[in-house]
Amino acid sequence: FSLFFITSIFCQNYKLIDKEVLKYPYFNNLYSLSNKVNTDFKTDKEKVRAYYTWIVNNINYDINESNNIITADIIVYNSNYEYNSIKRQQNLKTIKKTLKSRKTICKGFSLLFVELCKLSNIKAEMILGISKNSANKIGVYNNIKISVYLS
Repeated sequence: FSLFFITSIFCQNYKLIDKEVLKYPYFNNLYSLSNKVNTDFKTDKEKVRAYYTWIVNNINYDINESNNIITADIIVYNSNYEYNSIKRQQNLKTIKKTLKSRKTICKGFSLLFVELCKLSNIKAEMILGISKNSANKIGVYNNIKISVYLS
């Protein structure tokens, strides 16, 4: 009984959060969205749910872009600082593109979510992986990038 009670309480909380977030306008920058969420919600759990709800209701999966990703690069950096700086700029560019076009692939969803969490002082980290969009892609590795920095 207590498990059912606890589960129903959390479901109710999510419904209330979702209902509030569905009233939000479309935000074309992260700071406005994070300010709104940080004003409307108090706990990290509520904020995370609000970000999730906003993203899934406002950003679409870009199937065309997912079919066009085939790269293999080896990039050499002079330092860890250079690597992190360039990676940060690339990530911010992807987030900006995602907000402008309202569509992205897996990486864009992840970057957007992680950046929003950081703006709310919630520890979040993106974990890289490989996804497939059809059975004939099994065993085919695309978007392989090897980054090396020299110390």
